[in-house]
Amino acid sequence: MAIGLREPFLLDPAVTYLNHGAYGATPRPVFESYQRWQRELEREPVDFISRKGTERLAHSRAVLAEYLGTERDNLVYVNNGTVGLNIVARSLRLGPGDELLTTDHEHGGIDRLFRFMAEKLGFKLVKYQVGLPVTTHQEFVDRFMSHVTPRTRVILISHLTSPTSLVFPVREICARARAAGIQTIIDGSHVPGQLALALPEVDPDFYVGILHKWLCAPKGCAFLYVRPSAQDLLDPLVVSWGWEPKNPGPSKFVEYHEWQGSRDFSAYLSVPARSRFSASTTGTPSAPNAAGSRSTPSVRSANCSGSSRIIRRGRSGTARSFAPGCRAVPTTSRCSTGFATSTTSTFRWIASTGRAFGSRCRRITTWGISTVCSRRFAGVVWSIAERARDRQCR
Repeated sequence: MAIGLREPFLLDPAVTYLNHGAYGATPRPVFESYQRWQRELEREPVDFISRKGTERLAHSRAVLAEYLGTERDNLVYVNNGTVGLNIVARSLRLGPGDELLTTDHEHGGIDRLFRFMAEKLGFKLVKYQVGLPVTTHQEFVDRFMSHVTPRTRVILISHLTSPTSLVFPVREICARARAAGIQTIIDGSHVPGQLALALPEVDPDFYVGILHKWLCAPKGCAFLYVRPSAQDLLDPLVVSWGWEPKNPGPSKFVEYHEWQGSRDFSAYLSVPARSRFSASTTGTPSAPNAAGSRSTPSVRSANCSGSSRIIRRGRSGTARSFAPGCRAVPTTSRCSTGFATSTTSTFRWIASTGRAFGSRCRRITTWGISTVCSRRFAGVVWSIAERARDRQCR
């Protein structure tokens, strides 16, 4: 039987929580599974970590692999997207005369990572300035790939951008890059829980996704995917027992990157519980779709300009959007550039909780993540505010 989407969460009832773009709220059943794993760890740490850890992590990766349409040993768990992309960035064999092509829409932390690596290794970081208006995916691909030169060795690009919520056509870019002999690094941090994801269709060399954002897994839960032919290119970020293991397993890639010394991996073991929670909220299991990924809510489409009447400007100048009674409202999902952007069941849940709150305002906790498109894209609606703020009902 389906359950309501508000009740399972542990959030402060005085807060309308919108900041899943940083850290998603974990549903109670998933959090309880997480705590059960932690209690088992405390009952017998050696048994939990050293004797049973590898087998249990393999099972959890198998569940995640089914969701992503790939094989279990093409994935390793990492604490967050930054760690996953550091593994890739610090394994790059680039130097003076080489170029890495990216965009000006990348996450600030990842932009810093690759600027750091460019300075350290001596390669050139080329940033494509996304021009406006962009009307089609094909136009974006053509403009972006026009910056490829004979010196381009690697492409780094977001699948769903953090600062602007644009869905970049990464499948087409990966195909063009592969034909040109260029490696692809896809930052898909915001994709799990937002967009249907079949990794064989995207076909990148490296892909990072975060599970503790829109998918609402316990904090510190993300994955790194590497295509089999590229797995030997990565060095372990932390060298430990996985390098020259006493009892080698089927995947050197997993051994290199899964074992990073003593740590609590209860969040990773809770991913199957997150999958079961998805089934319980809909009343039916989430079956893989034809592409091999699990089905996700469809993306709504509308013209942002029709919602301009609900725009307010916060003190910081950020566009803020409130319905009468200061409640959160559902977002549209197409900006005036014509690029599709994403809404999620999370935001439909937020909208329903806003209605349930009635006319009384609640404190709204948000960050700088936009759910439609940012102010720079034609000044359209619903850029989430930069900080929590109490608002009076009007």
